[in-house]
Amino acid sequence: MSSSSQPLTSTNRIEYSYVEESELGVTPASPNFQALPVTGASLDGNISTEQSQTIRTDRQTDDLITVDSEIGGDLNFEVTYAPYKPLLTALMQNNTSFTFSDVDTDVSATWDNNARTLTLSSVNVNFSTLSAGRFVRVDGFTNAGNNGIFRVISVPDADTLVLRVPPSAKLTPATEGAGNSVTVDVTSSVRNGNDVPKCYTFQKSIGGLPTNAIFYYRGVQVAGANFTFSVGSILTAVMNLMGLTEQATDTAIAGQTVAAIPAYKIMNSVSSLSKVDVVKADGTAVGTRYENLTLNIGNNIQAAKQLGTLGAAGLASFTVDVSGEVRLYFQDITVYQSFANSEAFAISLVVEDASGNAIALSLPYVKFENLDKPVEGRDSFFFTNGTFRGLREPTENYTVQIDFFDAP
Repeated sequence: MSSSSQPLTSTNRIEYSYVEESELGVTPASPNFQALPVTGASLDGNISTEQSQTIRTDRQTDDLITVDSEIGGDLNFEVTYAPYKPLLTALMQNNTSFTFSDVDTDVSATWDNNARTLTLSSVNVNFSTLSAGRFVRVDGFTNAGNNGIFRVISVPDADTLVLRVPPSAKLTPATEGAGNSVTVDVTSSVRNGNDVPKCYTFQKSIGGLPTNAIFYYRGVQVAGANFTFSVGSILTAVMNLMGLTEQATDTAIAGQTVAAIPAYKIMNSVSSLSKVDVVKADGTAVGTRYENLTLNIGNNIQAAKQLGTLGAAGLASFTVDVSGEVRLYFQDITVYQSFANSEAFAISLVVEDASGNAIALSLPYVKFENLDKPVEGRDSFFFTNGTFRGLREPTENYTVQIDFFDAP
């Protein structure tokens, strides 16, 4: 068969999947890969070459040699719940996650509109394991505004839980006595940590060809994730990966299988983004209307090189890097005063799919790096644009938190 008659393939025939390794860089025997939904990807071997610098009187070049390989790249995806939950958890490098679940008919609610707080009281539910900054889902109250996902402000005692209700909440809470069966829970809450990172083998399988074309990337760690929240769009994210080695082959690993992508529903910036809360320690909102917001979480992973090894000899995580950008409508001077006074504030966003699966992203201690107020021309809204950085919250001792809520 001539080369011109060889079949071609398309990006629609490419599948990405992964499996966790128990030993860095070693794929498990008979691996069961988990397929992922992607909108694009750049995970690759990224080979570097150098050409000979020998001086020749005939003005030619002797050779070009492979000298290095950087294993890494991005997975672009639309924000969903189940498919990326394990990898987002691994991003935090904390192998201990917090869970809470209790249901009782003895839970009552008290609403304070001025403080934007919903206080739950119960003598049968023990709230003492919860702490400030965690998120909980409340369900079962008659008033719909008392149900939802809220950030814990404080736990005065084992019988009392004080929750924050942001101005962006779509429903209004109300004082309500006990009587209904009320559930308070969180499926999994994980904060940035310093545990040994989870490692994976990623597979890029190219279909539509007479023979298999498979790339295996081993010793891969989750280096970072970037989330984009924009008006009138699907919520999107980019996951950055770094690894040790690449293998290109036409033979699949013996005994391997690939699990189908878990069922999912795509989240968007309207119906899915139920709560955006940017608030100072005293409860003052730092702006209430946002056109877009980006959030970047990075583990600052670097690859170690050694003589005689193509690729990386090892990986190490350095300082956690949390930052973002925001563009909000100028409504008052509060935002600029926060920047000028170097005041800290907290950022939290809750996204929920049509089935009730939800993710809460929160930064408890944030400061603006810069803030500008450009006049963009006539007949335009006046916006404030800024960049911010997540810092260590001094009391609870963490920088970023992700909470997961399975559909009730």
